[in-house]
Amino acid sequence: MKMKFNMGYFVLLISIAVVFLAPSCEKEKKTDTVTERIDPVLSVMATLDGSEEKFYAEGSTLKSKDILINFPSYFPQESDEKIDLSKVKLDIVFNEGIKVVTAIPALVNLENPFVVKIQNVDGNTEEISIRANIQKDTENFRISKGINIASWLSTPKYTGTARTAFFTEADVKLLSELGFDHIRLCIDEVVLWNESGNKIRSYGFDLLHDAIKWCDKYDMGVIVDMHVTRNHRFTNTENTLFTDPAQEAKFVELWEDLSDELKDYPNSLVAYELLNEPVSAGGAANWNRVSASAINAIRAKEANRVIIVGVCTVNGSVRYNDLTLPSTHRIIATFHYYGPFLLTYYGFSSTTGGRTDIPIHYPTPTPEHAQLVPEEWISALPANWQSTGRNTYDKTEQIRRMQSGLDIADRLGVPLYVGEFGTANLTPEPARSNWYKDIVAILKERNIAYASFDYKGAGYSVVNEDANRTLRYPGIIDIILDK
Repeated sequence: MKMKFNMGYFVLLISIAVVFLAPSCEKEKKTDTVTERIDPVLSVMATLDGSEEKFYAEGSTLKSKDILINFPSYFPQESDEKIDLSKVKLDIVFNEGIKVVTAIPALVNLENPFVVKIQNVDGNTEEISIRANIQKDTENFRISKGINIASWLSTPKYTGTARTAFFTEADVKLLSELGFDHIRLCIDEVVLWNESGNKIRSYGFDLLHDAIKWCDKYDMGVIVDMHVTRNHRFTNTENTLFTDPAQEAKFVELWEDLSDELKDYPNSLVAYELLNEPVSAGGAANWNRVSASAINAIRAKEANRVIIVGVCTVNGSVRYNDLTLPSTHRIIATFHYYGPFLLTYYGFSSTTGGRTDIPIHYPTPTPEHAQLVPEEWISALPANWQSTGRNTYDKTEQIRRMQSGLDIADRLGVPLYVGEFGTANLTPEPARSNWYKDIVAILKERNIAYASFDYKGAGYSVVNEDANRTLRYPGIIDIILDK
């Protein structure tokens, strides 16, 4: 018997099937959506141990597996203390459905990435890295412990390729690894400018730029110190810089030219020192006038560059109390300390007559030693140093002798920097180490930044000139770095 096909009946069956099957398909579709991977983290907030200030993750990194939290280089930001990320509290908000596998401690060390293992809603295990992104301070010039680089671009020991090899990136890397945070880079006009005033690039400005870039790479500051100019040398009793108006104008133009050359470097990287140990028999007012002109010229080009200004010596007397400034904005005052010269210049013809067999003791008095040089040796000294040999020197006496320099900061309302201090390599131990310990302690107790003199190439150097840059006096370096 043949069955007739009823089209109406067929349509009814199809409709019923759609009604019952559609929800099932929809349910299956919804299940597939839920099991797709989702972004695990909604937000991350960090607080430093002992602080209430909050730092947040960069929003653009929350969707990645490498989450960044921005921190300042220094904290509190107005301080000179580098931020401590060894104890950080993390408040992490995860997306709904995320299972956290890693136990998150109350405090984590963000000096290294902190890795959190999670299970996503799709069932897969993932690792989320949370890192500190320390934002470089490009504005504030922060320094503490430095060293002078002489015999390179100032009174250079070598010419040509030998000069290039004398100080390289490897030297900056070594200084950074040792713990120095800046260099005082001494420069001479004759090394960087010819007599016509044109810049000398090869073995001159090219090397200056190299040094600054190396220091930037190794997170060190650079003080560009105008050490000697054609119109001023610190060993003279008077200088044409102060007696010839044309030379004063030339000095200002020199700094304008140097500012144009270096102005694109961050203020946090480079500072300027106007002149090394200004000397004028005509009085400190001469230096106050010239330095004000140079400061104003630089300020017209660079409003926020740190400028370092030294005190003037008049007829052998350092006039700490006579220094004046046209303004205090981003100015640091500086002086050098080598007292007593009989100890720090020991073995020179100008102090001991070149002799190195004369005993010298520091500190004094002690039960063993009554004065700097034993009385029985006083007659061996040049006549003009015999009274110094009979004096006593200890930390208290050093503070007394440095006090006029130390008072500059309060008198002028500016930070203080001791740009040179040190002893000759011929100075015998333990007097040499004891002297360094006292000077470093005095400066550290007063939060005064400093730079020892010097790195290599001269009679004060702490590093050899060999290819391996072996340390000549590792103990002295440790004292300078307060280790």
